[in-house]
Amino acid sequence: MSRGIYYIYQGLAWILFAGLLVQFFLAGLGVFRAATFRSHRTLGDVLIYASVVLLILAVASLLTGNLDRWKVGLTALLVVLLLLQYLLATDSLQAGAPFISALHPLNGVLLVFISYVLAHGHDLPWAAQTRVGRGATARSDRV
Repeated sequence: MSRGIYYIYQGLAWILFAGLLVQFFLAGLGVFRAATFRSHRTLGDVLIYASVVLLILAVASLLTGNLDRWKVGLTALLVVLLLLQYLLATDSLQAGAPFISALHPLNGVLLVFISYVLAHGHDLPWAAQTRVGRGATARSDRV
């Protein structure tokens, strides 16, 4: 059962990653007036709720020993950045501080990266590997 929670977490992380990629396409449709931004907003709302479920699964996986603490923290950061993403797109912020709202696409790129790291299921991509003995590798940055 405890391993099942982790597998559900990993599957939802892949779904979030794919959903965030689709968000760029939907935003492009809106920018080039091929469609409205309604589907982009709707999917964004769904992704926020999915990220909260992902955080709950991350905490459950941590308690069962199937997930590292840094991944739970990264999942929490994903939730916070998705909420920030929502705030960056609000009409009041766009009218009052358009330069801050312009961070919306940059934050989207960061969300795609974080969701990929979570879905990939391994250590951070830039973590250096060191040789230990014959053919075995160890991470030099383990938490």
